[in-house]
Amino acid sequence: MRKIAGIPRKTGAFISLFLGIVSVVEAARLYPYRTDFWAGDHIFPGLIGAILVAAGLFLLLKREESSRRFVLPGGKIGRKMTATAGVLISYCLLIGYAGYVFSTFLAFLFLLRIIGNYRWADSVLFSGLFTCALYLLFSEFLKTPLPNGFLF
Repeated sequence: MRKIAGIPRKTGAFISLFLGIVSVVEAARLYPYRTDFWAGDHIFPGLIGAILVAAGLFLLLKREESSRRFVLPGGKIGRKMTATAGVLISYCLLIGYAGYVFSTFLAFLFLLRIIGNYRWADSVLFSGLFTCALYLLFSEFLKTPLPNGFLF
């Protein structure tokens, strides 16, 4: 049997390096449009790219450890992980049709129920407060256009 212990780690390292380099190149392309060194469209891709390159180098240069077998969790934890991924995918699909407010409210409501084990009344209250706070932050204070839906 072949030894494949380090292959997933090295694959992740190369993917991280590739995406990091692409992001840094994009930041360099956007650099002439800056208003200041720390203000402009180049900052976020540049920082993310640098972090991805550093993480990729760390994974690539990391010494081989004893091979530990990775097992996906099952039972209750596995169901929570699957449900969380389902909520996030549903949020991505729903936000274009239902709009930001309704889809964020629903996504946060179900995430609180799944991950936090809160009661329905508490989940509805916290989800409403969270959605209002984020709406005010992005729409009113930061003037960010948010997807409109059938309610807002």
